[in-house]
Amino acid sequence: MIAVLAAACVPAAEAAKPKLYSVSLKGNVRNERTAVFSDSVQPPYGCVGSMSETRHFAASAGIRPKGGAAPVASYGRLIFRARLTSFTATSTSETSGSFSPDPDFPPPDPSVCAVAPERKSYPCHFKSEATRRSGGEFALLPNKGKYELYYNRSAGILLCEDDYFYDSLLDTSPTMLTKLRVRAVKHLGRGKSVSASGTISEPPASGESGGETLHYALRVKRVR
Repeated sequence: MIAVLAAACVPAAEAAKPKLYSVSLKGNVRNERTAVFSDSVQPPYGCVGSMSETRHFAASAGIRPKGGAAPVASYGRLIFRARLTSFTATSTSETSGSFSPDPDFPPPDPSVCAVAPERKSYPCHFKSEATRRSGGEFALLPNKGKYELYYNRSAGILLCEDDYFYDSLLDTSPTMLTKLRVRAVKHLGRGKSVSASGTISEPPASGESGGETLHYALRVKRVR
């Protein structure tokens, strides 16, 4: 009788275990932004003319899947790992234009108006948490019936030592809303999978040109 009861309890115990999902993500992402500031350089006293400043940021990376499975996390998220490859980032500023002595009120030394254009490069660093061999942590978050994709660490994937751009890849802003439907994942049977692929292009912030583009292929499999 005890053996029968024990056997009867096994299916119930198995049913109580949470569902496990593996997520495979591959593709590539690029974020490029340019901002131009007119008359950003003030002319020396007694000089006239104008100089503008152009700020430029570009970052890109390939994305490769890593193994693993996990239960559904808070807010219905699917958390998984993916490895960045061929990652690179640059951030620069460059001035252009010229000044000349004011014909009505020239400076005592006209050479002060000869301001040379300047170019600066700011070092960029990818965070070790995002580039390690075991992969960085990403998440799929339910949003309007589909899954939004983003890097699941508040520190971000990279940081550049500039003072203007918020340097990022796959951040929560802009929203990278994929074609993968939440309903399709919820209805997966054990051992079954669902896939989605596409390209997402998001514009930059107001006053900038460029934007962030993600080419992706997603596959979610229920492993338990």
